[in-house]
Amino acid sequence: MVRFLQLADIQFDTQVLGRSASLRAMLKDAQRAALSRAIGYAITEKLDFVAISGDLFDADKLSFATERFLGAEISRLSEAGILCLYASGNHDPGGSRSRLRSVEWPANFIRILKGSPQIIPIYNSDRALLANVVGAGHESQAVEENLARNFPQADGPIPFIGLLHTFVTSAQSVESHDRYAPSTVADLEGKRYAYWALGHIHVRQKVDEAVEAWYPGILQGRNFKESGEKGGLVVTVHDSGSADVEFHAFSSVRWETLQLKTLESIESIAEFQSEAIRAYESTDPTRDDELLLRLELSGRSPLARQLAETDEAEELTRILTEELGVRHLELRTTNLFPNIPVDKFRGETHVLGEVLDVLEQAKADDNLLKRLKPGDLIGFEEQPEDLPAYLRDLLAGMDIEAVSRFVGDRHED
Repeated sequence: MVRFLQLADIQFDTQVLGRSASLRAMLKDAQRAALSRAIGYAITEKLDFVAISGDLFDADKLSFATERFLGAEISRLSEAGILCLYASGNHDPGGSRSRLRSVEWPANFIRILKGSPQIIPIYNSDRALLANVVGAGHESQAVEENLARNFPQADGPIPFIGLLHTFVTSAQSVESHDRYAPSTVADLEGKRYAYWALGHIHVRQKVDEAVEAWYPGILQGRNFKESGEKGGLVVTVHDSGSADVEFHAFSSVRWETLQLKTLESIESIAEFQSEAIRAYESTDPTRDDELLLRLELSGRSPLARQLAETDEAEELTRILTEELGVRHLELRTTNLFPNIPVDKFRGETHVLGEVLDVLEQAKADDNLLKRLKPGDLIGFEEQPEDLPAYLRDLLAGMDIEAVSRFVGDRHED
């Protein structure tokens, strides 16, 4: 039996844009605290090794302070007799100019920097062979080759474990990641490995029931898209070749989004504060980690115009941050609209009625949507087949806005 900790996509020194200096500093500290916590767990549990499946840092932004921090953490593993196996990814490729090659690392830090597979035997304290780890790294920032295909076939009774930073084509959330070192479930399954320790996709998941291939997800979330608890996977590979996988949270800062949709009857800011507190408390916020919270308000509300004012929104944000006891709060009112009875004006023979009819037709007619589309779409970076859904998102609440523009808000319920 062999037990190890799998981490991936830590991305030290990555740039966090659009945030205050204090928030950026907090996230930097949180990344380091998460790794320290993970290393401490591996030492306490006396694991056989730690595997890092790429993107340990951003190569062109790696600071000297981070180099020293990583060296110290890996040395903690060395003192405990634990190997650290690391396969480079697209953010920290292991080519000839890699910073990884110029740093003097502890001897227990085994770097896998080439695309050709490398076999690392894992022994116990009695020098009995426990497993063979096979790893391959990215040598450049944009590897298009299927690296998994070159991995050797598992051979003999000793379990094989794959270590690779790869884009598994059928995995969840692949649409938000670059297609580097692409592979398929069939590629992984065909090697007959006991386990594949993967990196690149930031969402924790088993890629398919047919094969024990897992992404641990990012170690510490950096934005609201990377919400929830983050950490690593503790993997036990038995002598029979079966694997048990457990998630362990190591992050100290958690990003969460709370949606508030039923606001039609709330007519004062004081009522809204009470509703926001009630909704937050219903999520059972009893965790120890520091919370960065986004409140997304949507639907119809008598407060829509008031909350659209910057000064009002900023003051409410300040009050809620204090009352909820969160580290950071954002208030999103993009999809909040005045409480206007739109149906009253539908089907009528005037310009407003015609506008509402066109907007209603666009909900079901892709061709009409494309005719309405402006020449340039700022913010659209998806595939062409995603265009209709994107355009419909842009039109959300446009009927309410149209009525407001034509007749004002005096028709609010």
